[in-house]
Amino acid sequence: THDSSGAAASLETVTPSQPLSVPVGTPTSAPLVPPGRTRGGFATGAVLVYLLGVAAWATRALVGFGRVRRALAGAEPIADTAILDGPGSIADSLRRLPHVRLLVSPTSPTPFCVGLRRPVIVLPQALLNDPDRVRMVVAHELAHIRAHDHLWTAVGSLIRVFLYCHPGFYVAWRSYRLASEEACDAAAVEATGSRRAYVACLADMARVNLRVHPLGFAEPRGSLARRVHRVLHGKG
Repeated sequence: THDSSGAAASLETVTPSQPLSVPVGTPTSAPLVPPGRTRGGFATGAVLVYLLGVAAWATRALVGFGRVRRALAGAEPIADTAILDGPGSIADSLRRLPHVRLLVSPTSPTPFCVGLRRPVIVLPQALLNDPDRVRMVVAHELAHIRAHDHLWTAVGSLIRVFLYCHPGFYVAWRSYRLASEEACDAAAVEATGSRRAYVACLADMARVNLRVHPLGFAEPRGSLARRVHRVLHGKG
């Protein structure tokens, strides 16, 4: 009897008189991810994606700059300046702009204009076989130089590296490029006096641009139909 009562007493000592309870709604552990961590991670990821895009567009710009440098490295002054004589005043216009140089490149597939303080007009070697087209192309590029388009194009190309993802910039940039090309088309036609011959030249240059990355003259891509219509009919 003594042993059983002692055991009962010891059980009462060990066994609690009240059941253990956990308050409802009390968290048993801290959350794994703080609330602000998700937003911060998204912002960091967005910045990284943007910087990768900047790096890609900067690389593209450097590649284009390298292509221009290679075209200029093998370019030489045009030997026969008499090729500019003929209908219009292309030769006279070039003489009135002594800071502009006219070069011929065996590696450039299309004509283009480049340079800040001393603009350079680069012609493909094969273009010299057609003096009429040489005058058309030079008249077009001289119109760009008079309008300082070579400067604005350089500035726009730099801005594009940082605003590549902004749709408003692309709309404004393409509108400017198209308007400048149409204005230079009109100036070239006025200087040479042949609309249909100019359209044929423009179409051939655009055909070359389908195979290579364009350097000039037939840009922007996808605008050929509108430019041809404007040259032939005077409106878009």
